Amino acid sequence: MKALIIGTGSIAQRHSNILQSKGIHCIHLSRTRKHHGTIKNLIFLSYMDFLPKKYHNYFDLSVIAGSPENRKVDLEISYIATRDNSLIAVEKPLLSWNEYDINILDKFRKRKFYTLFNVRYNPNVQKIKDIIEDSYSEIQSIKLFFHDNPFNWYGERSLTNYVIDPDHGGALNISCHEIDLLLYITKTSQDDWFILNKKELLNPKSSKIEDSIEINLIHSKSEIKAFISLSLVSPIRKRFIELIKTNNKIPYIFNLDNFEDFESWSNTYESMWDEILKGGKQITARGSDGIVIARFCKRIKEWL
Repeated sequence: MKALIIGTGSIAQRHSNILQSKGIHCIHLSRTRKHHGTIKNLIFLSYMDFLPKKYHNYFDLSVIAGSPENRKVDLEISYIATRDNSLIAVEKPLLSWNEYDINILDKFRKRKFYTLFNVRYNPNVQKIKDIIEDSYSEIQSIKLFFHDNPFNWYGERSLTNYVIDPDHGGALNISCHEIDLLLYITKTSQDDWFILNKKELLNPKSSKIEDSIEINLIHSKSEIKAFISLSLVSPIRKRFIELIKTNNKIPYIFNLDNFEDFESWSNTYESMWDEILKGGKQITARGSDGIVIARFCKRIKEWL
């Protein structure tokens, strides 16, 4: 089995390492010769280059883990590079399928799509999903809370890192994750939710970082209320989901930073690939489990 890994960053390498450990031959595709770590098998494409013919219909699997700004092009490359009945796995998709040319989607009818988002595999997320499914009519409100600080990850380099730059695929990617979780645990799509109001603050050190965002939403049919609170300047990391039922005002609180049930994030990536490679449930191109994430890399207001 051969896999095309589109991207050469740390996430792309994580997928590559797992696949190679399972005996899958991986080749990376990049538009820059700079990358993290050491990658031996590399196809370099400039923005004007085409995929070499020897790689057409060559791969059984394509992992799209490059810049979100290139997703449309990366889909085209994945289609050309893979065979019928192959797998297309997309890391944290940041585009709504509505933004893709319908002709592109039609090409992929013989491919299977999966969303690579390891937080979905957190055991507490699965518990929340089951509770909502079993008692959907009783759910009154859902709160998703994630406060952290990129300085904890990158230090001073966070001010120049692409992660905080909306023009290069960064800026509040974490908010996409919380939106994804809301859609995932409720089995809804972004079109089902109406944004009542939102509040944004910018980092005084960089106009490209939204320090914090608070969003109030309501489901158009069930009238379930949702509240999302995100912060990139919190001194303490905290991440949880809170549920309140109509018949019980005591909230159910699920900590998403609790790692007692699994050793590391790497294990959740391993779980994802085990599920995909054994032919697990396909995450379809449309619908509640589909790739319906708004383009948050260009500020949350573009979801409206």
